[in-house]
Order: sequence, then C-alpha cells, then structure tokens
Amino acid sequence: MLLEKERNLLVKYGKKIFENNLTVGTGGNLSIYNRELNLVALTPSAIPYKKIKPEDICVVDLNGKEVECKQKTTSEIAMHLEIYRQRADVNAVIHSHAKYSTIFAVLHKELQPILHVFGFAGTKTVQVAPYATYGTKKMAEVVCQTLGPTAYNVLLANHGNLSVGVDIESTYNVLEELEFCAEIQWKAECIGKPELISDAEIDNLINKFYHEGY
Repeated sequence: MLLEKERNLLVKYGKKIFENNLTVGTGGNLSIYNRELNLVALTPSAIPYKKIKPEDICVVDLNGKEVECKQKTTSEIAMHLEIYRQRADVNAVIHSHAKYSTIFAVLHKELQPILHVFGFAGTKTVQVAPYATYGTKKMAEVVCQTLGPTAYNVLLANHGNLSVGVDIESTYNVLEELEFCAEIQWKAECIGKPELISDAEIDNLINKFYHEGY
C-alpha cells in the first residue's frame, strides 16, 4: 500500500478534528504531500472520519492523476494540490469547519493578534479568502493568493478555515491554536475592543515559534 505512514496519519488526524469539535459530519478534508515520491495522500469524499480506514485514503500525483484510489477523493483536491505547487514549505493541509473560525469567515472578518499564540499564524492577521464555490479552480486560486508565501492559516469566506504546515502534526497545532484565538476574539469583542499585540512583537513571536521552538 503506497504512503502507508501518511494514510495512517490522515486517519488519526481526521478522527482528531472530528472528536475535538473542529468540524462536523464529513465536513473538511486533510492531505499530506510526500515530496520524495511526489505523491499526495488525501481523505476521501463523504465518509465519516470515524469510519475512514487507511485503504480508503486516496493517493494521487501532483497533477491529480489517481495512483491508488479505492474511494472518491475529496472534492477540494484542486485546492490541496495548488497549495503544494506554490508553497515549498508546506507538506500537509487541513481544511476544517471549526466553529469560531467559521463565525469570522461568514462575517468576512480577519482574526487579529490578541494572544501570543497568534504567532502560529505566520502573519500579522489571519485574512479571509474571497468566496468561491467549493471544489473549483477559483477556490484553489483565491485560497493560495490569500495564504501568500508565509501564512499558515486562512479563513474561507462563508465556508470555514484552512491550516498548512511542514507536517500534519504542526498543521493540526496551527488549526487548534488559531481556533482558540478565534474563540477568544469573539468573546472579547462581546465585551469590548481587544488590545492588539504590536507588529514588531508578532514578528518576534513568529520567529520564536517557527525557528526557536515553543
């Protein structure tokens, strides 16, 4: 079975995003890119995360050609592959429908640097990618344009959020930390106007998280 390690990790983290309330139903999708083999493992479409088995994971090349697929691959395959083509530092993608991030996504409202862990975003704000129909080339384009060369998290207008990273573990961490930031921002704004961390300190935090370790 090709990419057995990657398949097992996708099963594991698919269950984690569901069990930790970072998505609902069969919403969202995950992938891992093996750059050595130039192959991508992706979660299948419309199968509950708790029922996905390693053999259900789809394996394609970077052009989307099926290499080993027993199930229908995620409808967001174009988005995942385009990210890997544009970001040499990214080897894993998690798209979720995490509740608080999605609240800001439907408001078309950026996440602001109000907590030190915001440094995991890799940018000074988490921006909102313009709305595009899921599964389309346009969706892939707007997400990559909004992510740019350095961001690790982006909101998808009227849809959800997306996190990227060097591996699936760090990608999940970005998702979890930024969802926490979204929850705190939402609650803080119910009371008043949060004080923001300065741009200089956010740069410092990004460097500490991604170069010195947390």
